[in-house]
Amino acid sequence: MFKTKSGYCFITPYEIILTRQNQLKKAPAKPAGDISLILLSVYSIGAAFVFYSSILGFQREDYYPASILLIVAIGIMAYVYTSRNISFVPIIPREDIRDIELYK
Repeated sequence: MFKTKSGYCFITPYEIILTRQNQLKKAPAKPAGDISLILLSVYSIGAAFVFYSSILGFQREDYYPASILLIVAIGIMAYVYTSRNISFVPIIPREDIRDIELYK
């Protein structure tokens, strides 16, 4: 066990567990990894709707609101693209670890 910036890290033979408490038995029994996929899917659907609304605005020749919607859609898509690697999983299997960097 060692302390991290936001909690504690426990290294077991088969997984690495991140918790906010300093006891392993208080760790969540079930990881919440699908939450990030669901959130990014909702943001993607929202971005597609805003992009479609922007296209409709350009077809109606409402250029100012359509350009604002286009900028918002691009911003949402950029957020989804940069957030695709963010994980809410507090339990990491050893097979998923590809590289380790140590800092002093």
